[in-house]
Amino acid sequence: MSKLAYMIQYFFSVFILVLALQCQGDKVRKVPLEQVMSFPGELKECSGLARLPDGSLVALNDSGNPAELFVFRPDDKDEFRSVEVTDAKNVDWEELAEDSSFIYVGDFGNNHGDRKNLRIYRVKKDELMTEKKVKSKEIVFSFAGQDDFSKSDMTNFDCEAMVCIGDSLYLFTKNHGNLRTNLYSLSKQPGTYEAKHLGEFDAQGLVTGADFRNTGRNDELVLVGYTDRMHGHIPFVVYFEDFDRSNFAGSSVRRFRMEGQYQIESILFSGPAKLLVASEGKKKEDRNVFVLSF
Repeated sequence: MSKLAYMIQYFFSVFILVLALQCQGDKVRKVPLEQVMSFPGELKECSGLARLPDGSLVALNDSGNPAELFVFRPDDKDEFRSVEVTDAKNVDWEELAEDSSFIYVGDFGNNHGDRKNLRIYRVKKDELMTEKKVKSKEIVFSFAGQDDFSKSDMTNFDCEAMVCIGDSLYLFTKNHGNLRTNLYSLSKQPGTYEAKHLGEFDAQGLVTGADFRNTGRNDELVLVGYTDRMHGHIPFVVYFEDFDRSNFAGSSVRRFRMEGQYQIESILFSGPAKLLVASEGKKKEDRNVFVLSF
């Protein structure tokens, strides 16, 4: 498909999306954001959040920044430190996921769909809590079905969202071409893999972050993103009360729109019906952590 055809497809998708949102009216619940903290200057573009066993949070900067993670506590602004990942490179870090022992750093930002060096770095949680420098293990992967690596602004192989469930990592693409998201899975063990395509969901926007938790009764998943970056970022959350990996498109969902215009890039469960989200921006006042109730 030519670049012109991609552009026509994209603008048509945006047009249909705007009409759909207008028709939905108050069917899409708006939720307020309560600011928890602002990020220091070192954390310019927070694109991922994760939690450590001691209650502190981990965050990262995205493309072009040093290969370092930031450990902090929202309730203690003086406790904020950086940890260098000595054997990694930040090509385009976009997301963090976790299990009981490791943090997974997603270096898979792919705005033009032309990357052939997608990878995920696995870092030990206990080392992040105590060390200033850590080493990692690599998970190298490609997307099943991607045969064309020519540069395109309408790619459907960009990715900024990931969760860890059991022995696998699950990736949610940021589809510039059709504003949907595709679900892929791969092993969380170091190695080289082709990510398996599991399904597709009509996100009605650009997905930029995800989080997962098992409550003992069900598997909860949240996706975060924004719907219209041309006229200001309009952030949304899609909540899957019982996430079905085998039937992604058929999962029952609720959608929320956040009040205001923020470039929300990361999300984290925080309590029974609360979420932490982080925004980024060129101005310091745009770099915040918020809590929202849903």
